[in-house]
Amino acid sequence: MQLKAIALISGIACSAFQTAKAQETSPKKQFAIAADLLHFSEDNVGFGFNYEQFLNSRGTVSLYLPFSYALPVNNTYWDNGSGGERYIDLNYQTTGAFIDLHDEWTEARGMAYFYPGIKVYPASKLRRVSFCIGASLVLGVGRMEQNSIDYTIDTLGITNQYLYYKLGETSNTSETVGRLKLGMMVTSAINIRVDKHIYTGVELGFGYTYVNMEGNENIHRSILAQAGLKFGYYR
Repeated sequence: MQLKAIALISGIACSAFQTAKAQETSPKKQFAIAADLLHFSEDNVGFGFNYEQFLNSRGTVSLYLPFSYALPVNNTYWDNGSGGERYIDLNYQTTGAFIDLHDEWTEARGMAYFYPGIKVYPASKLRRVSFCIGASLVLGVGRMEQNSIDYTIDTLGITNQYLYYKLGETSNTSETVGRLKLGMMVTSAINIRVDKHIYTGVELGFGYTYVNMEGNENIHRSILAQAGLKFGYYR
């Protein structure tokens, strides 16, 4: 009886020792943080930050939580301008066909993006050079200013075949509206470990929107694109 008890205790102790040794030698789940000092999107150049939590000890699957911000930009569609004397050669043009009496342009006031998703490393993140591919949801929020100007024609006179005129403003409106983008994106990246904890990498992603709101209007589906140069810390 005593021998059986000793054997049972010895077996439990041996099993516990082997489990503890395995836990001690097996790698722990890792994480990585990185800054995109230079980030590109379909809106403009900007910057970003991301956090990556690995879901297994081999470093093959991770939860990826990146954030980026696109800087403001002025998108001019068409600009007549007012004032200044102009002319039309009546031998080749007519006033009704070639004088545009309406201008429109937008000014994007910045766009913030959040791309939560999953990444898969076929050969593990633990290698010095690693490749990954993933899928992400896309949430983008921002603001834009919509501007429009309407003109009237002030005719100055006709000399030979030339009609001289000026444009005068009849209305000038500006409205700030919100922007919202929802979509999906496929991403891929190559990372290079400089040492045990420091790494750099390049990431590229493409997708499309399900929702693309400007104010109260869902305008149309559009391409989503992003690329970044990352410098990060791995642990």
